Amino acid sequence: MTKREKILAAGVLALLVVLGARSLLGRYNDMIDRREAQLLDAKKQLLDAETALTRGKIAVKKLEAWQDQSLPDDREVAMSLYRSWLLDQCKQAGLTVDDVNPDARSARTAAYSSVGYVVEARGSLASVVSLLYEFYRSAQLQQITRLRLRPSTDPAQLAVTLRVEALILPGATNTDKLPEGTSDRLKLASADEYRQELVDRNLFSVYTPPRPAQSTNLVKQEKPPGPPPFDAAKHAYVTGIVQTGGRLQAWITVRTTGEVLRLFEGDELKVGLLEGRILSIAPRMVVVQAGDEKLQVELGHSLREEDTETGTQGDKGTT
Repeated sequence: MTKREKILAAGVLALLVVLGARSLLGRYNDMIDRREAQLLDAKKQLLDAETALTRGKIAVKKLEAWQDQSLPDDREVAMSLYRSWLLDQCKQAGLTVDDVNPDARSARTAAYSSVGYVVEARGSLASVVSLLYEFYRSAQLQQITRLRLRPSTDPAQLAVTLRVEALILPGATNTDKLPEGTSDRLKLASADEYRQELVDRNLFSVYTPPRPAQSTNLVKQEKPPGPPPFDAAKHAYVTGIVQTGGRLQAWITVRTTGEVLRLFEGDELKVGLLEGRILSIAPRMVVVQAGDEKLQVELGHSLREEDTETGTQGDKGTT
């Protein structure tokens, strides 16, 4: 082999070594990139698992609390105890019960079942207020799906039709008694405060605004303003927040009609003059997007709860 051939062979060998080294380096870098990607994916899966575990623990705590508030899981026992409880509450409120019948529309699902009754009674508006106060103070998972008040021949008495339902959850902790304790869902501290707000009103007369004060300096008599437009949203209350199919569902009862809206996040909402959609649902609060406003409505409160001093929505209404 000549000197020239030796130099050429050495050059070719060096080139092969360089190419081999570059190939090995490229494969090494690819392996490092794949390992880093696998590591990031593993970290993400771990974070997702930890988040799911945290949510699961929260859900378990909520379920345990609801099981404490559930009627006994024996349906016959639950119906008997709940019927007796309704009769006792009506009697203590001063209502005369004419009839109590099971509600045929009671629901039964894999997640829960409900016990419902229709109560026909007579009594004063003050007695109705007392009954509603005690009903909503109870810790039971219950709601009023319809309340109808009609005048009777006795001006001091009302004919009352009350449709109610209460939930039975699997694994209920109460076996032979109803849940005990009280709820903090009500805004006012006592039934007397609610009676002062309602008892002096005539529910069956057309609203007549107060006449403006007469002034001797006015030449032209101004026409009194007409009644404000009726807004059913003031009488629409968030009466329940339950979990259905892994999602929270808000139950909004329109007390003027007895209609119950069952809405998920993203559902459209139209009640009276209020139009919007359900922005989010928490265990004790519903956030409604109405135009540019976000209304935060707590469980047991009206969609249009107003401050009686300022006439504007209070702390529990708008953000």
